[in-house]
Amino acid sequence: MVKKILFIAPDYYGFNEVVFEGLKNYSGAEVVQIISNENYNYKNIKEKIQNFFSKIFLKRNIKKVKASLEILNKIQKVKDVDLVIINRPDLLSEKQLDSLFQNAKESKALLWDSLEKIPMDESILQRFDFVLSFDERDCKKYNFIKITNFYFQKKIETEINYDVAFLGTYDERLPVLLKVFDYFKENNYLNKAKIYSFHQKNLDNTYANSIEIINKIIPFSSSFNFYADSFAILDLAQSNQEGLSFRPFEAIGLEKKLITTNKNIINYDFYDSQNVFIIDNINDINLPESFLKTPYKKLTAEIKEKYFIKNWIQNMIKS
Repeated sequence: MVKKILFIAPDYYGFNEVVFEGLKNYSGAEVVQIISNENYNYKNIKEKIQNFFSKIFLKRNIKKVKASLEILNKIQKVKDVDLVIINRPDLLSEKQLDSLFQNAKESKALLWDSLEKIPMDESILQRFDFVLSFDERDCKKYNFIKITNFYFQKKIETEINYDVAFLGTYDERLPVLLKVFDYFKENNYLNKAKIYSFHQKNLDNTYANSIEIINKIIPFSSSFNFYADSFAILDLAQSNQEGLSFRPFEAIGLEKKLITTNKNIINYDFYDSQNVFIIDNINDINLPESFLKTPYKKLTAEIKEKYFIKNWIQNMIKS
């Protein structure tokens, strides 16, 4: 039986906090979390000045070195670990990984992205007892264990004000989003989108009423609220992604219909054409008029619970 779990992950979009809470609530174990991309805070102005000159003349960032040492110290303080789960192990140094493997009875790498999107040295992954990934292509190619994504928020009773909602980041999918929203506008569908961008970006005024560029990330732990007043969720798959993102599973939890470009969804047991519309050709979208007018078809309790975070946590621990 797993008695102590050490969970290590970067703080990206707050995914780590949701998983950490899930581990605490559903693993039955003591859970310790370490943030792998935590910044080092200067203790005084002297340290800041020293690092300034070190970066210029020695090409050495003392702040990064000290941040790495702080994480190593935190790792070494956690004793008697039954299972260590690491997301993005490529962010850890060799010393940090050595310390982790020496102190843990079992190790698992958890990949939230495909290796095509975020390449990783195979020698790092080979050190783990198990590697878990949602991407089917990577699972087949590298013999990883497949684990789907999950939902943690269930249906919210609220008034529906929009037909479709999209929440994402400013990336190569933008032209696809604009084509989909052009189609929605032509067919008088009410839609909304928020796109996170680190740098200031602007869109054509044509989309001013439907797409908002934001420069502050909406944490994963609360992003579901954006979909609450929408009848359907739009899911645009990454070009280098074969597995399903979180959007289809959020749709299951919130009991929302889904419009997606990921054709692989047809192979999942929750797929139902009444709930899911697949955009086969982005240049020739033909959404049936009935799709946004007929009610959501409720899934069986068995399938719903299968993709709930409780089951996901328990499968991750035992796989």
